[in-house]
Amino acid sequence: MRTRVTIISIVLVFAFAFTVTAQDTNCSDDTIANLKQQLMEIEWSETESRIRLEELDEQLKPENIEIAVAGIGSTHPEELRENRRKLITIERDGIHSQLDLLEEKRARIKAAIAAAEFAAYLKYALPSPTPSPATSPSKPMTQLMMST
Repeated sequence: MRTRVTIISIVLVFAFAFTVTAQDTNCSDDTIANLKQQLMEIEWSETESRIRLEELDEQLKPENIEIAVAGIGSTHPEELRENRRKLITIERDGIHSQLDLLEEKRARIKAAIAAAEFAAYLKYALPSPTPSPATSPSKPMTQLMMST
């Protein structure tokens, strides 16, 4: 039983090693696609945060705070209402901070996408810096072979 686990572990290690090696050869198209995927994930997180922010704004209304603490018996209901308001405000401020961070991250990713697209464009748009001898030889091919 122990040898089976060892053999399976070794096979899995080598299988994942080849996968990692293959992933190291990403081209610019893969990089751009990866960045666009990250951008979509950021936009999704931002949408969820904005929905939660709207829910919290609704909960902060005095009548909703009153309803939320109505079932709790206390001799100081104003303290319960104030505590509830503080908790919701803290969560709302945290979501505002999270949205600010997501906005910064989105700007960085958009800049990285633009840079990667520009690099990909330059790779294909600019001519090769050293022409090959077969395309524009200064001497005929037979002279090139004799001179070497």
